[in-house]
Amino acid sequence: MYKVSVIIPVYNGEKYLADTINHILKCTISDDIQLVVVNDGSRDNSEKICQELLACNPNIKYVYKENGGIVSARNKGLELAEGKYICFCDQDDIVENNMYELLYNEAERQGAEFGFCSTGKYIDGKIEPFEVHADRVYVESDIRDKIINPIAFNGTKLGNDNGERWICSIWKCIYNRQFLLDNNIKFRKFVNYEDDYLFFFDVASRAHKSFSMNFIGYYWRINNQSETYNWKYIDEFDAKYMLFLEDVLAMMKRIGFSEEDIRNYQMIELCTMMKRLIYFEGSKFNHKSYAQRIANIKRVAKEHNYKEFLGYSKHIILSPRNKPVYFFMSKDMWNLAYIYNNFYEKIRIRLIKYKFWTGISNWIYRKSKE
Repeated sequence: MYKVSVIIPVYNGEKYLADTINHILKCTISDDIQLVVVNDGSRDNSEKICQELLACNPNIKYVYKENGGIVSARNKGLELAEGKYICFCDQDDIVENNMYELLYNEAERQGAEFGFCSTGKYIDGKIEPFEVHADRVYVESDIRDKIINPIAFNGTKLGNDNGERWICSIWKCIYNRQFLLDNNIKFRKFVNYEDDYLFFFDVASRAHKSFSMNFIGYYWRINNQSETYNWKYIDEFDAKYMLFLEDVLAMMKRIGFSEEDIRNYQMIELCTMMKRLIYFEGSKFNHKSYAQRIANIKRVAKEHNYKEFLGYSKHIILSPRNKPVYFFMSKDMWNLAYIYNNFYEKIRIRLIKYKFWTGISNWIYRKSKE
């Protein structure tokens, strides 16, 4: 049995795919790593790259499937994985050569169902810390209070974040495969981007022991061509978001969050839903007229009684970028909220690949926590 199966979903990843896979093949325990590559219907040269690497690397298990999205690709990878532990890697990211060895050894030493290392950003050949955790072990309720709580209330004044940045990323983690099988934990989505959040939440809510590492092992490559930066439009966004919210609230109830915490989370997420709705309405893939976009924003705000949940925005740590959006929302100025957000996002997408922009973002984040 392999020690670790690393699952890489691929879709039109020709630019960085070989570099990502070769980094993993050079890992310190490469002979004990199974690389599960799932090609989700790519239309570029990803297929050719995968076949070339497969021909000289017996540890690679490769499968091509019709395009079904990231959730189906990751779940297919879970079906094919044979390792004692599971890790995930995005097609354009980079790992340290000893990341999987350190995670594996610590998971074995602790007998933990899952654990995670710290992360960094990779920008134009340079690296910098992003999500840095302390070396800790979490047992039973510690997982709820010191992992799930700061993730659930990330970006608010209510979370137990210990001054750390908490992002719900799956690629920094190692998971016991039998634990996933026993609990039937798979990827699912309701909107279009929250599958890793739900997966992580589900794992953490069922685990009895976990750990974090100060070691930075995973680097997120800032790539403007990635799907992360393709400003997509999501139809019926509010209805899908409510299903996502119901799913999370059910998990919070199951693991013993207080009624007050659950209510706070629900109201804050409704604030987030409105902000994201404004964001998605600005997508170039949205073919509605300007008037129709504003009408839809106003409809959702009214249906969900925005005057009630916007009162909870006082608990949100608002960056200088978000303060105008919430101000305009609180004053019923939905058109100004839309115009401002639309302008900001176009500028941000152009600047995010530059190191100085990341420095500014990190500085704003630190100042907002003071």
